[in-house]
Amino acid sequence: MHLEPYLLSPSVLTRTAINQRVAALAADTDRWQSLLHYSTDERWYAQLESNPYYDAWLLSWTPGQTTELHDHGGSSGAFTVLTGSLREVVLAAGLPRHVDRPAGSTVTFGSKYIHDVGHAGHGPAASLHVYSPPLSTMNYYAIDRGEVLRTRTEATETPERGWPRHPALATLTAVS
Repeated sequence: MHLEPYLLSPSVLTRTAINQRVAALAADTDRWQSLLHYSTDERWYAQLESNPYYDAWLLSWTPGQTTELHDHGGSSGAFTVLTGSLREVVLAAGLPRHVDRPAGSTVTFGSKYIHDVGHAGHGPAASLHVYSPPLSTMNYYAIDRGEVLRTRTEATETPERGWPRHPALATLTAVS
């Protein structure tokens, strides 16, 4: 992918480029399908690509697994539900809105997007996420009496703190 026409700045892709990358990766089932791993104990992820412009992550979900309410620390992004279904809680004007995301749906978001994502339905689910610039911090939030409060900010190189990485995938981190 030739990136120069899709740059907003020296290290940030446009929404069009982010959408194109998440769509291309989602369509390349040979690239991710054999890597996919499901755990009922904890959410699982693998980094598929990483470069100065974006990073791409494969995530799996089983019943009961969710993230916390968070943003991506200034990164914009997109995610596509590959299999199963997810439920997203999106904050709009400080109010939570629940949206079901079935397989095949894609969500594109800007750098100030606050949401929570969780498994919905039966059986496992998988999703593919692209962030630009690559994730470096994430902010976490709580809603208290109708007010959105940032509870903490954490440096990160993963889609969410504490996620386990499958040991067999340790070599899948850098793709130019």
